[in-house]
Amino acid sequence: MANVKRAEGPLLDRTDFHYATNGTNSSLEIFPLQTEDEGLYKCEITYLAVREACSVVQFVNLTTYALPTYLQMTFEDGSPIDNGTVAGPFDEGTSLTLICESGGGKPVARVSWWNGSQTLPGEYSGILEQNGAGVGRNILRVPLTRADLASTLTCEAENAAMTSPFVASVTIDLNVPPVSVTVTGAETATYEGEEVTLTCVVKGARPAASITWLNGSVPVQDAPTLVNVQEDSAEIRLPDDTYETRSRLNFQATRFENGQKFSCEATNVVLENRDQEPMESVVSLDVHYAPIVRVSPDNVTVNESMDVLIFCQYTANPPKLSHVYWYQDSSQVDVAGYPDKYGNGNVEHPSLLVKNSSAADTGEYTCRVANAVGASEVTNSAFVSVQYRPQVQVVIYPMEPVSEEDHVNVTLNCDVVRANPDYLVRVRWYLDGELLKELPECDGNSTTYGSNSVFCDIDPSKLLLENVFKDFHGNYSCEGMNDAGWGSRSNEAELIVHYPPGQAFITYQPPMVVKGLSLELTCNVEDPGRPAATTFRWYRGSHLVPDETTASWTINPVSLETEDNFTCVPVNIEGEGERATLNVDVLG
Repeated sequence: MANVKRAEGPLLDRTDFHYATNGTNSSLEIFPLQTEDEGLYKCEITYLAVREACSVVQFVNLTTYALPTYLQMTFEDGSPIDNGTVAGPFDEGTSLTLICESGGGKPVARVSWWNGSQTLPGEYSGILEQNGAGVGRNILRVPLTRADLASTLTCEAENAAMTSPFVASVTIDLNVPPVSVTVTGAETATYEGEEVTLTCVVKGARPAASITWLNGSVPVQDAPTLVNVQEDSAEIRLPDDTYETRSRLNFQATRFENGQKFSCEATNVVLENRDQEPMESVVSLDVHYAPIVRVSPDNVTVNESMDVLIFCQYTANPPKLSHVYWYQDSSQVDVAGYPDKYGNGNVEHPSLLVKNSSAADTGEYTCRVANAVGASEVTNSAFVSVQYRPQVQVVIYPMEPVSEEDHVNVTLNCDVVRANPDYLVRVRWYLDGELLKELPECDGNSTTYGSNSVFCDIDPSKLLLENVFKDFHGNYSCEGMNDAGWGSRSNEAELIVHYPPGQAFITYQPPMVVKGLSLELTCNVEDPGRPAATTFRWYRGSHLVPDETTASWTINPVSLETEDNFTCVPVNIEGEGERATLNVDVLG
């Protein structure tokens, strides 16, 4: 065999030639083999005697392979992900970008993403370096869904130099909102006073949902009508790594909860991060309760003979009534027994109609109704006031006769005997049947005064007679007016005014006074006074005749001594009247 030349260049220190003298084989050993050693190798043979059939040049095409030197995972921002770790938490709907890169392999490693046994579509790219090695990269962009709960994403890198791929994995920590909210416990009716238990079940949330109970739009703990409220909650972890949250709400049913909407609101961080409203489930309660009654209006004022309608308004569940009862001053009204007097007041029309009202219909009215649950309680009443015209009487103060000489004041009262309202707004005063005055004088008669006049601000039921004298004597009566109108005139009451007799004058018979005959003197009074004068004082000359006290004085027989001045004075309990004097001449 011919001489063998030694290797040159980069292979100088990494090659050995193996051959044997006179042998037929020769080999080239490269160690350590490098990727750049790939190429076409030529073996030239020189023969001492060259024949045409002998090959003088042989070629060997050497292809080199290399295992990848690394496999790494990173997030889109370049931050590394350690193999076997948990990444997150992420909210459902997040677009997650993961990058897996393997370098140093020859050929460039094929990099792929897997979810279990399912390959995931990614963006693969390879970067070839000068030495034939390179970097393989796969960018995975995946919108996270509920299907990714507890999933492990695996990155694999392999090339021809490998018998099994390099593997790196990351487990996704995924948060998801609830999938359902359900409330039970309101399927059937309940009765006021019974306990109600509502159960709210929230499924499919991660992390576990928080629950809030609402009464209408108000949290149950703040609801003013709920009684004996209790809440308790529990969380259960499900096989799919989500949670089921259960909450029970207990309270005592009242009429205020009938038809009321109770809501169970569920939320977790996913909904909060999305600024979404909580998920909710709403139920309405059917609470049966006895009627609650209110009568209206609170006060009714009508004039006699008018009809009165009193409303009986109620709430009840069930709303159908079985009985309606009306009461006046706590006594039951026989509505059915007096159809001409009362109307309605039954289960079809609970309101009460009082026809042709009279004073007897004045009073406090209450309504009581019943349904299948029970009877209502009395919560309020309506007061009916039937106004009627006043019946009055005149009362005189002082009650005894008065003396003109005393110059006293007398008060006449027009007192109400029977009326509603029992006060008088106007009074007409009469003396001996003739209208004397109507009070107050500021309105309603011919005398006009200003509205602020002292004549307006008086009590019309009082008539003051000042410095009473004889002309005030007479029979007084009055008519009173209230809000119902003018009443009838009262009976007459006599005001007695005492005064002394008036001027006296004397008459006599016969016209000619003759000695020996008789003479009758009479003391006459134009106004006998009150009480009328029944006593008369007679004077002969200046001497009182004590035995003569009547209006007539008979002298029999007449003598010459009869000729004189005769005086009479009428007298009553008030005093003496004006005296009269007569000169008598006697014919002899």
